[in-house]
Amino acid sequence: MEKVNAQLLKKVDSLPKNGEWLFELKHDGWRILAFVNSDVKLISRNDNDFTKKFADVTRTLRTWANGRSFVIDGEMLHDVYMVFDVLALDGKDLRGQTLLERKKILEQLMKDAPSNIRLCQYVKSMTEQMLQTICQNGHEGVVAKLTNSTYSAKRDGRWIKIKCQGYKRVNETNKS
Repeated sequence: MEKVNAQLLKKVDSLPKNGEWLFELKHDGWRILAFVNSDVKLISRNDNDFTKKFADVTRTLRTWANGRSFVIDGEMLHDVYMVFDVLALDGKDLRGQTLLERKKILEQLMKDAPSNIRLCQYVKSMTEQMLQTICQNGHEGVVAKLTNSTYSAKRDGRWIKIKCQGYKRVNETNKS
């Protein structure tokens, strides 16, 4: 797999009410797809090559792969790559599998990951109070993903983002 478009997030102002979702912290970094095989390429969602910019992570991925090939999706936070999805592993395209199936595969892949390649943790429920606490602690917000979603590489509402800035504004308006 040489070229993949990133799954895009739809911005919303409140937590989803229907469906089965999982929730991750929204990190403020660079969205990066890592293509790892005999070589490593770090490509942004806008198709910019960040391989040299994040040379330490590139070297770590090359060494850690140890001959395996995979495509992973994550957020680069300066010198740490927070991985939240796997799109391909050892030549098998996983984009048609559900998010929960891909998460299980990713967790296995990440078991022995080096310290600068981290698995993004998630929870299966999120309350308004939890989101308020996340916002009060200075985080950017949360990303919610439908658990049965495939990786469509579109802004189709299967993955949504609730930013603290918009969320605070909506909740302050609702309190009036």
